[in-house]
Amino acid sequence: MTVNSDKKSVLIVDDAPETLSLFEQALGSLDCTVYTTTSGQEAVDMTIENDGFDLILLDVNMPGMNGYRVAELIRKSQKFKSIPIVFITASHTDERDAARGYEVGAVDYLTKPLDLEILLNTVQSLLVVNK
Repeated sequence: MTVNSDKKSVLIVDDAPETLSLFEQALGSLDCTVYTTTSGQEAVDMTIENDGFDLILLDVNMPGMNGYRVAELIRKSQKFKSIPIVFITASHTDERDAARGYEVGAVDYLTKPLDLEILLNTVQSLLVVNK
């Protein structure tokens, strides 16, 4: 699986398949290629295999490897330090959770239930900025 260089690429990582489907459908109106996975480790592997993505939407609370750890592993490579990562979480976020997200490289931190218009605007803005 290689990222198409003509279009912007977005990786969505969430352990809930219904969330992946909803977000993928919502992003369908944008001119980007969407990749999905339910696994933190697979997200790291996909990022390496595809030589990065233009944006990663990353669930915080996942079994096995949480989103913070995924971001840390991706950020270990200098090549991937500039990929914008948006954390998305269903848990009630306190300032420490958000601070932790920003510490490991998040550019934004959104909570579920998520307004899809906010998601679209966030993704669109970050894809334009990250040209």
